[in-house]
This record gives sequence, structure tokens and C-alpha cells, in this order.
Amino acid sequence: MAGALAIPEAQLGRTPYLAGDSLSVADMSLAVDFCRFKFALDSPAARQIPATHRKEISDTTPNINRWYEVLCERRTFAEGDGGEEGGMGEDVGAHSHYK
Repeated sequence: MAGALAIPEAQLGRTPYLAGDSLSVADMSLAVDFCRFKFALDSPAARQIPATHRKEISDTTPNINRWYEVLCERRTFAEGDGGEEGGMGEDVGAHSHYK
């Protein structure tokens, strides 16, 4: 997965969001996949992978991790209510425990 994230990782090292200075549909698209990725890393099956290896996977994407934390601080993203700031919808809101 880390290889697939090389391009967004590099972009987020240059700009706060994937398409520049503002939140866009590109951010929402990657956020859904990244949420699933984080969910998979926390799954019982992934816990069989040594913690040091799980940490190494997470450590390869510091810019994405920072970006995702910023998104999770947005009330509408975390709650998925689609309010004024443009939330993610009910499906992603169900995973708001990744704050």
C-alpha cells in the first residue's frame, strides 16, 4: 500500500491538500481509501503482523497521516453529516473512531 501512496505522499509534502490549498473531491476520494487502510491495519488479522512492521507501514506516510488527522478534525468529516463544510457522508462517518 505504501507504494501506491507515494504520489499523494509527495504531493501532501508540498501542499496542505491533494489539489492545492483547498479541500477537494480528490481529498475525499483518498480519505475513504485511507480510512479503509487504517481499519485493515487495526483488524484482528493485521494484529498477527508484528507491531514494528505495522508501525513501519504507518511511518512511510507521514504527510498522509498529518493530512488525515487534519481531515478528522473537521466536524463534518468525522461525523459524516455533509454539513456546511462538506462532510464525507454516512459511510465514512461510521469510521470516525480513527481520530
